[in-house]
Amino acid sequence: MQGRVLKVGQDKVSGKYITLQHGSFTVSYCHLSQVSVSKGKIVKAGEVVGITGSTGRSTGEHLHLTIRHKGDYINPCIVLDYIQSQSNKWDAVPSFG
Repeated sequence: MQGRVLKVGQDKVSGKYITLQHGSFTVSYCHLSQVSVSKGKIVKAGEVVGITGSTGRSTGEHLHLTIRHKGDYINPCIVLDYIQSQSNKWDAVPSFG
């Protein structure tokens, strides 16, 4: 889903992070080792926006995903399950193995 880079930053807790705006949703990707986009950029589904890492308050490499709808936190699993149920295009997602 297309989105706009709302914020790119770094702090002691989240480490390097990116926040994307998708309509009334905002999605933050935290603890990144590398950020590949800048504020204001329009990104498309499947575009690499960053690389996972262990920056900020972290005990190991991982991706911390936060999703908000109209400012309220929602469980990312609900959103990811919905997206998967609506799409048969998972084969189009690149594999980096």
